[in-house]
Amino acid sequence: MINVSALVKVKVIMLMLFAFSPFLTSTSAYAACGGLNQKACPIFKKGPPCRTWLTKVNKICRPCGGLNQRACPIAKKGKSCKPGLKWKLGKCVKASKKKQLKVRLLQDAKQRVRRMKPLIRQIASILRRFNSKKTLRNIKSAVKSNNTVKMHRMMQDMKTRALQNALSKAGFRTMSVGVQSSAAIAGGYGRETGAAQDIYGNNRPTMYVSKTYFGGVIVGVGNDLVISAFTDGQTSINGSLYAAIGNFDVGSGVGLVLWYDKRSLMIKGISVGIGIGSVGAGGAVGHGTTYLCPSQACNRVF
Repeated sequence: MINVSALVKVKVIMLMLFAFSPFLTSTSAYAACGGLNQKACPIFKKGPPCRTWLTKVNKICRPCGGLNQRACPIAKKGKSCKPGLKWKLGKCVKASKKKQLKVRLLQDAKQRVRRMKPLIRQIASILRRFNSKKTLRNIKSAVKSNNTVKMHRMMQDMKTRALQNALSKAGFRTMSVGVQSSAAIAGGYGRETGAAQDIYGNNRPTMYVSKTYFGGVIVGVGNDLVISAFTDGQTSINGSLYAAIGNFDVGSGVGLVLWYDKRSLMIKGISVGIGIGSVGAGGAVGHGTTYLCPSQACNRVF
C-alpha cells in the first residue's frame, strides 16, 4: 500500500528544488569566475571580481595593464600599469628608457638604504661631530696644497674601528672625505673636492674632484662635509657613475647619494651628507664623474 504522507513529502521537495533551480544554476555558473575571458565573480563572492591584471568589461574579465592595453582601474589594488609601462590617455604604453632607469635605480636605492641604515647612521654621527667651519677649511687647505699627510691624519681621526669593520662587512674598500663646495637650486649641479683612502688607512690618501649633474631640485647649498664609501680601490674610483639622489628616511637632515655602474647597474658606492642631497618628492637620478688628481679638473679646486 502506498504511503500517501511520504509521497506528499517527495512532491514538496521536488517543487522546492524546481523553484530554487535558477539560483542553483546561477551559483554553479560562478564556480569558475574571475579568470581571463570568464564571467566576473559576483559582488557577494569573496575577493575581487577579476584576477590581477584583469578588469570587468561587459561582465567579462578582460586583460588590462599590459602594453597597449587599457589601464586597470585606479581603485584596483596595485598599479594601473605593469612595471616599465606608464598610463597615457587610459592606456598603458612603454615608458621612456630614462624613466625606466630612474624608477629602477630609485627602487633599488630605497631597498639598499633600508638594509644599510645602521651604517648610514654611523657615518652621519661622525659628520655631525666633525662638520665645522674649521674642518672644512682644513680639508680645503690640505687638498689645495696636496698635503696627503695632513689629510691622512684628519681621516684617521674620523674613522673608528666599528666604522671600518662595518664598511668592510658591507663590501666597501675605500672611504673618502670631501667638501661639496657648490650646488644649484635648480638644474642640479654639485662639485666635491676631497681625498680617498682605503678604509683601514694603510695607504696615502688620493686627492680627487667630482662633478654631479641631475634633474630635480636640491636643498642645502654651500660648503658641506661629505663622507663616501666605494667598492673599488682608492685609485679606481675615477670615472662616471649613475647617481640616485634623495631622502630615504634615515634621519632628519641626512642626504644620500647611491652610485651605480653605468653598464651593469651594480652598486658602486654611497655618499652621506648633512643637509645636502635633499631633492624633490620621488628623488632624482643623474650622473657624476670623479677625477683623480693630478688632473686638469683639479687645477681649479674651489
